[in-house]
Amino acid sequence: MKKTVMCTLRGMALALGFISAHAIAVTDAVVAASETTAAKKFLEEFYNAASIAKACKYREDAIYLYYSTEYARLIRHEAIVPTLDPEVNVEVGIAMATAKTYATQRTEGRKFTAEQCGNVRKAIDERVPRGYDRP
Repeated sequence: MKKTVMCTLRGMALALGFISAHAIAVTDAVVAASETTAAKKFLEEFYNAASIAKACKYREDAIYLYYSTEYARLIRHEAIVPTLDPEVNVEVGIAMATAKTYATQRTEGRKFTAEQCGNVRKAIDERVPRGYDRP
């Protein structure tokens, strides 16, 4: 499902002219990088964190900001061609849109207990530094 959404969003960005020819090369590099174990693990963690944050309505914005920042760093590290900020931003935007869709689908109609949300808050606080919260 995640790959389908990412491919659809990437296709829409291409069709609307948001991605240049150079960016297509970067996109290919990112797709290849996203197949690495580290990227797969990171994206899965991102999607899961977004889901539990949404389910407990706790630090959702901080989750998205933290993981999008870290994903941009991962893209730059894994890319085999030089990357430009707008190109990285498109890829990060695709990952964020996918995470939000995944979180919505996964939490729809689902309620967490107070104890579960307490554990979620603790886990999020341990993983996501406070500097990512909006004032």
